Amino acid sequence: MIKQLLCILTLMASGAVSIRAQVILGATGNDTFHDGAIMELKSDGKSGGLLMPKVALVSATDWAPVDGTPINGMTIYNINSAPQNGLTGKGLYIWTDGRWHPHTVLYAPCSSAPPAPILKTNGLAGDQVKMFEPFVVYVDNPAPGATYEWTLPAGLIGHSGSNVISIAGSNAGTYTVRVRAKNECGVSRESSCPVTVFALPSLRDESGNVFIQGVSCFDIAQIYRGTACGMLSSRKPAFPDANSRRRLYTLSVQNRSGLSNLRVGWMDDADNIIQSVSVSGNTAGSLTAGAYTLTVVFADDINSIVRNKTNYTSTAKLYAIFRAGSVDKYITLPITVQDCSCCPMNVAKIVVDAAYGGADVMTVGSTVGATLGHFRQIPRAALCVWNVNQGNAVSASTGNSWMEATMKCTRALAASGYGEGWRLPNIAEMYYKLHPLFLGDGGKNSSIYKNTSRYLSNTANQNNREYTFYTTMSDANTVKINSSPVYRNTMTPANYRCVKTVSY
Repeated sequence: MIKQLLCILTLMASGAVSIRAQVILGATGNDTFHDGAIMELKSDGKSGGLLMPKVALVSATDWAPVDGTPINGMTIYNINSAPQNGLTGKGLYIWTDGRWHPHTVLYAPCSSAPPAPILKTNGLAGDQVKMFEPFVVYVDNPAPGATYEWTLPAGLIGHSGSNVISIAGSNAGTYTVRVRAKNECGVSRESSCPVTVFALPSLRDESGNVFIQGVSCFDIAQIYRGTACGMLSSRKPAFPDANSRRRLYTLSVQNRSGLSNLRVGWMDDADNIIQSVSVSGNTAGSLTAGAYTLTVVFADDINSIVRNKTNYTSTAKLYAIFRAGSVDKYITLPITVQDCSCCPMNVAKIVVDAAYGGADVMTVGSTVGATLGHFRQIPRAALCVWNVNQGNAVSASTGNSWMEATMKCTRALAASGYGEGWRLPNIAEMYYKLHPLFLGDGGKNSSIYKNTSRYLSNTANQNNREYTFYTTMSDANTVKINSSPVYRNTMTPANYRCVKTVSY
């Protein structure tokens, strides 16, 4: 029998003989042929079976690791127990029309759709996210062999990787994120989830509870506008290396009950000049007095971004949102990157190493040193200082209150085309560097403050936030931080000059 079988198989393999007769392997000599079979297996009275080749399949749609060319009807036994990529685990599989089918489902493997996707986000409370900050939506019940197609509405942008997608919101609103689960035969199910991108609150805090301090204007290498930058033409580019693109800002907070839930970020960044913003400290609970550090990372190619703009300028805004009692309030610090000039030389001048950040809401200590200990010098930063006195303290009727001065610096100068980021200087900037420049401006020879220059700062009294400190300087060049703050909302006679922090 063995010799007969070997002979038959040899002839079949060689193709030299065409076998048309019926064959029984394991026949006893008295067997009859089934009229529909061209080959039968007999076990000589023993209980035996047909043992198929054992193969470790990896995917229902991959012919490999089986050798040769795919052909319908090829049968193997899959020894891979893992349900994956359309496979159900160990068992007999038959190749039919481009895929391996379990022997129990030969012709209808796609009669049922994959399970409806269950969508979740990456731990966000109420699925609320910050504008422009990425978040993740993912399928919590991915099905073997299924693929996922995501659909995002206008206002959201994202990058997907099958069952997960990273999304950022470019506009405030509530959006529906959709995903369709499909199997190999195109049968699908769809799910969706709402995501709310929140904008900044409508109320802006002007009371001095929170300040953001740091460089508000950066010049890139001035090679496109020739001598138009004047004195600034020799300044170095703002972002020459990776270290310079990581900048620290100071977030100053007043110590009073009811301030909590600090959130920081950036907005109005159409050119993507900012990559990330983070804040140190515990921001979920009540905020304490002092300075939090904001770390801002700017884009790697920021110089080329600005050079490709028609006006050589790009802008964004840092923001801090906080709860004041039961109301959300916020402040912003506008950031400008441009070819030149951050400091308009026709109305202002640069004072190097004069920029300070720190707790702008404070109580004056027993010594000047204790007072100024609230502040730190901002590295790689200078002050752009308005050339002349902007408020005349000749009399109460023509004097300028803190509120008026603040509005002039933060809003009027920008509206007049002098750029964003102007503000009143803080008490440390005035004491260390600026007040000698101010001596003689406006109020020195006034009848009210004879022989003394008196200037407003943006540093508020911690014990009474409606008051601000000021400095005075006599002819003897003695600078004093006045311990009797002036009331912010009255027409108290005072001088002021606006400044903004620039990179150099």
